[in-house]
Amino acid sequence: MKRRGFIQTVAGSVAAASLPLAFPESRYSMENLTSRYSKLDDILKQPVLKKELFKTPVHIETLELLHHNNRYLCRIRSRDGAEGISVAHNDMNLLVPLFLRKLQPFFIGQDARELDLIMDKVYNYQFNFRYNGISLGIPLATIEFAILDMLGKIAGLPMGQLIGDLHNREVGVYCATEFREKPLEEHQALIREAVAEYDVQAIKMKIGYMFAGSKNIHDPGLPGKSEKMIPWLRKEFGDGWTLYADSNGYYDVEGAVKVGKLLEEYGYAYFEEPVMYDHFEEIKAVA
Repeated sequence: MKRRGFIQTVAGSVAAASLPLAFPESRYSMENLTSRYSKLDDILKQPVLKKELFKTPVHIETLELLHHNNRYLCRIRSRDGAEGISVAHNDMNLLVPLFLRKLQPFFIGQDARELDLIMDKVYNYQFNFRYNGISLGIPLATIEFAILDMLGKIAGLPMGQLIGDLHNREVGVYCATEFREKPLEEHQALIREAVAEYDVQAIKMKIGYMFAGSKNIHDPGLPGKSEKMIPWLRKEFGDGWTLYADSNGYYDVEGAVKVGKLLEEYGYAYFEEPVMYDHFEEIKAVA
């Protein structure tokens, strides 16, 4: 909010002088930005959790992080004995101190019905901009899902109905494949092998030329492989399978649009992180 106020305040001086040099005036004029921020502010004022479903307080009594062999569960209990459980992302093993020292003490004693206010407080005051992305997102989302699981059990509803309506009652649970650094034929064989282990009818394939786990800083990747893999995956598994693609922010706008049209041609269900996840204007341009 302070940043927005600053941008609007300096419209006649610094911003008016500098913004047109960096961005097309039609997209980044003060009038345009003010209008867009106003829409965002109206959205942010709307409640998310359906607090009216819960007539009495749901005070958080305990919040635990349970672990075994680098796998983590979050278990939350209310003073009245309600319980919720969530499964944490694998990277929780890197973020345990944030969970235990910052988030756990803050959540204990809070009324879970006030989840909107709790989350706002955590983002804007407890952590602010100093923590971002997965460093805050993983431990915070782990707690949030446990709270929603607990509240859903109390209300007797799926957690989706605590915040909105159910639009898709069946979702293709996918097998994730991460073999970008492998040559084409080996990559294909590894996908077949991975899919055979699970009872799934959906696959998420990593696209883009670079492998996130590679330590070779000069690795050029395998240009052109994704363009071959996209039609191959559809041909290999057929029209009955749900296919997803994720580039982990590899592409620029031009590259993402190009590969996105190929994904569209072969009926892929979504394109995850076509460009860097926090480059909002670029995401909008790709869309």
